[in-house]
Amino acid sequence: MKTMEGNQEVNMPIDLQYQDGQFFVVILKTSRRYYSEPFFLDSLEELYNISLKRESEEENNKLVKSLDYTNTKYIIETWPIEKFINEYSALVPQNKLLFIFHVSRCGSTLITQILSNSNKFLVISEPPIINKILDPKSGLPEIVISRLLISSINCINYCAPDESKNTAIKFRSWNTIFLKDITKLFPHTPWIFLHRKGSEVLASTLQKPPGWLRSQKTYAEFYSKILSLKTPYVIECGRDEFVARLLGYFCRVANSNQTEKSYFLDYINLPDILFNILKCAIDYEPDATEKKRMKVTRGIYSKDRNKKLEFINDSEFKNSSLNIHQLSLTEEFTEPERYKLLNRADYEN
Repeated sequence: MKTMEGNQEVNMPIDLQYQDGQFFVVILKTSRRYYSEPFFLDSLEELYNISLKRESEEENNKLVKSLDYTNTKYIIETWPIEKFINEYSALVPQNKLLFIFHVSRCGSTLITQILSNSNKFLVISEPPIINKILDPKSGLPEIVISRLLISSINCINYCAPDESKNTAIKFRSWNTIFLKDITKLFPHTPWIFLHRKGSEVLASTLQKPPGWLRSQKTYAEFYSKILSLKTPYVIECGRDEFVARLLGYFCRVANSNQTEKSYFLDYINLPDILFNILKCAIDYEPDATEKKRMKVTRGIYSKDRNKKLEFINDSEFKNSSLNIHQLSLTEEFTEPERYKLLNRADYEN
């Protein structure tokens, strides 16, 4: 892990709080530094003793879980939203930005771990504050959401160490639902959309459900709107069908909003095509030392915080674990949308 830390104290936004009828941005006072754990939450836990609240049944079914920072040894402040927006909405970007969207369980964490090998990148993987802002049940006024997204991403970028040149933000898979809104706010920012064969993602999500699957029933009204289904149907339909439909929707959103700043990456082409994309998107090429570290990283299971477990390709196992009906669901709802992303582009040559 890169541990370089600067002396200048910065305000890292990590959460939203709602108290006495008002929203507040939760700020972590810290030094400029890199965060190289698989997820930003892992780094928050290791470095600052900030973690998810102990799970209850209600908490487990939330799309966005709550943070517990009562035991942190670092300074936590709460800022009124307007103060935060006024401070950071018009901030001049320090680094080039790169956004990473994905369908879930498709190698996106591997990308962030590869990039974390370079001190030219500040990598923030799935920042909790972004999830809180985008949460359909957050209660945030619509007029505030865009300004808060801009300010939060600007602020995260400002926290980058002086040695870095790029800030890569990886979003949660369900954040893709809001891809159009996010990229419209940052029209000059290149973004990558990573996808994988639907059956393989289905097998993985059924084995270990992500938040958007655990919240199928509790957020059924929201999902029914984006999937053009009736709410009772979303509540009653099988998890496998719900996953197949939502994966297809993620791909459809990415495809329908592509621009000259968008890049599509199939899991089977990781990590080789990634470097072509980075060259095209932000004019980045790793040096010899970075390439050596990246080569080691690609052979390690990306979610292993100890960085010791060997990566084993499990695509064949995942496909064989599904029944005929489940495979047919991904062929019906996921793959037709994903196929539209498979046309070769210049960066794949």
